[in-house]
Amino acid sequence: MPKEFIHFDHDELLKYFTESFKRKYGTECIAALHHNKRKTNLHIHLIYSERKKLEEPMQKIATRNMFFDPSGKRVRTKKEATNEHGLLPGYKMIPKGDIYEEHKFEKKNPMFKEKSFTANAKEFFTDLINYQLPEQMKMKTFPKNGPYLPTKKIGKNNPQAEEIAETNRLRDEWNKGINRARARGVPQDRLMYVKRELIILPVQRSVEKAAGKKDPVTFRNILAGGVKVLLTMLNELKHADRETWAEAWGDAIGKFMGFCIAKATGVDLNKLKQDKDRGVR
Repeated sequence: MPKEFIHFDHDELLKYFTESFKRKYGTECIAALHHNKRKTNLHIHLIYSERKKLEEPMQKIATRNMFFDPSGKRVRTKKEATNEHGLLPGYKMIPKGDIYEEHKFEKKNPMFKEKSFTANAKEFFTDLINYQLPEQMKMKTFPKNGPYLPTKKIGKNNPQAEEIAETNRLRDEWNKGINRARARGVPQDRLMYVKRELIILPVQRSVEKAAGKKDPVTFRNILAGGVKVLLTMLNELKHADRETWAEAWGDAIGKFMGFCIAKATGVDLNKLKQDKDRGVR
């Protein structure tokens, strides 16, 4: 939860999120609100049922005396469960007319196992949080296939905390750059093109080169380079009008990106391609 929520009424805050979830998904749930000693990590644990409670329990009535062995398995005849003294040790009998099986809940709702539920719940809780925040503090979700890069949570006593924090800083820089581009009207597909060329493809190539192994240092270097190029692309247009932005990020995005990569890294990709085509090493 946003750190600002620490000043809210915790009972009302917990009730707001729990009841909202219950109304949204039509299921019973229970929740608890926690924070650390420094009150910098306010969060909610919410447990929900995948089954709905039936208005009336579904009961099965014995039409004759029923017998069960010590493991609870039903036996077919009375003779298997009794002797001349009555029931055998550990065996059980349910008389005719009594309830032998009762169901208080429906079958599990398969919706809760679908990936779309997780994505939907993220959007839902983000909207609940944003309803309580001013415009400049509103939060966003990062769709898996969108142009943004989600940051990673740093667990307690994580030995890689510094590395993750540095990677998160670069991810934040990237996301801020994407926000700047979106504010100037750059289309989603152009932003995805940039992400694919600067982040996705280089990462794929590095993993293939390393025989399928992922190296966090290599990823961080790729991310740092991608951020540098993205910021160069933005800075090249910071004084331009919207038409120039639209042109640069439109059909000419490949050439524009190549120009900015050369400027940011000193590597002229267009020249490299020409040299490769001519067989120059």
